[in-house]
Amino acid sequence: MKKIALAAVLCAVTLPALAKGPQCQYYPQNERMSVLQVQKDLLNQGYTIREFDYDNNCYEVEVRDQNGKRSEIYLDAKTGKEVERFQKNRNNRTPRNN
Repeated sequence: MKKIALAAVLCAVTLPALAKGPQCQYYPQNERMSVLQVQKDLLNQGYTIREFDYDNNCYEVEVRDQNGKRSEIYLDAKTGKEVERFQKNRNNRTPRNN
């Protein structure tokens, strides 16, 4: 029984750490920016949207900029502000240095 309890605790502690990308604050649907508004804002900034998803309470968007560089951007669902960005290359994601 102790082994089962220990395994459950380990899973509860390690699984969130394995999640891809940042963890954003949860907002109910009626408090989030609409998907269309977020997409419109990104297009107005000159990005081409390749993929769009909602993951870990963030909008997760794979974009290509005007120079063809690919990035994966995580946006706060309520404000649309960038939480984290990864430059993408063929083999992996690397955090952007500011």
